[in-house]
Amino acid sequence: MTLADAESAASIVNSVVQAVALLVAGVWAWARFVHGRVRQHRVVPLVEARWLDLAGSPAVAVSVTITNGGIGRLPLGADACWVEVSWLPAGRWLAGPVDWAAPAGSAWRATMLAAHTVIEPGETVRDEQIVVLTPDPGAGVPVACRATVRLTAPRTLRSGVTEAWAATTVVASPDVARATGS
Repeated sequence: MTLADAESAASIVNSVVQAVALLVAGVWAWARFVHGRVRQHRVVPLVEARWLDLAGSPAVAVSVTITNGGIGRLPLGADACWVEVSWLPAGRWLAGPVDWAAPAGSAWRATMLAAHTVIEPGETVRDEQIVVLTPDPGAGVPVACRATVRLTAPRTLRSGVTEAWAATTVVASPDVARATGS
């Protein structure tokens, strides 16, 4: 083997090593930055509730805000985002720690963001509903409520995997908040 043959073989090996290194780096960069960011939505759900008095009837204004912080579009189905509002009478609220998993005084559920089919990257969408809290017979006037927003969306358009996000807030009537010091 001559010196020219050795240099040629070394050049070929060098080119192959560089090609493999570039291929590995490219796959790593795609998996780390592109694939992970596009396929994993960075969704921030927020639910806010404030107590209202509508002609003597207790009510709650529920606002839902969804922010898509990822770089991929977030497709929404027909019933992708909904809010559930549960409320309790004074007896259950003031008795001590509240077990919201137990049957609440009443519950109301509605679809939110129905006008949206997709949330673009960096977009924030907002919807608001007013819920009149009708007490159950004999249960007493509602004094506290819990609002939970749930959002579901496919992880990708072609995968069968669904991702879900949720946010919850609790609000008490101003009278109860003043009486309990909270």
